[in-house]
Amino acid sequence: MYTAIPQNFIFAFSASGDIAFYLGNNFPKRRHDKVYTGCQVLDGTTSEDDWVGWVKPRDLPLIVNPKKGFIVTTNNRQMPDNVKSDIGATSNSNTRARRATEMIQAGIDRGHKFDYKDMLTIMNDTIDVNARDNMPMILNLAR
Repeated sequence: MYTAIPQNFIFAFSASGDIAFYLGNNFPKRRHDKVYTGCQVLDGTTSEDDWVGWVKPRDLPLIVNPKKGFIVTTNNRQMPDNVKSDIGATSNSNTRARRATEMIQAGIDRGHKFDYKDMLTIMNDTIDVNARDNMPMILNLAR
């Protein structure tokens, strides 16, 4: 069993072209299945929220061959919103993930073949999509 801070593992299986994401770590399993309790202060005077073991590795987040054809992991949430566990509940889809997705999708749309230099460009990109998208409205309000 992998024990450390949560790590995003990305796999590429070049022989078959498959890709995968796995969130590795030990995550506590609670007595109940209420979602979003891991990001709250809980009442410790009862045993309702106690840990009763560990989430099984097979129940940790795993994505294999997503429909969009790529995986973006920038500390963003990989679990769907209707997930039945608390894993990843405090992560959300962040602006870095939005920007990386934009850059990758734009390359795919123009038929670009990516290499490590493209990944460095994406990783070092400094465009804040919230600022970019909201600046016209802010400037209009300022006028």
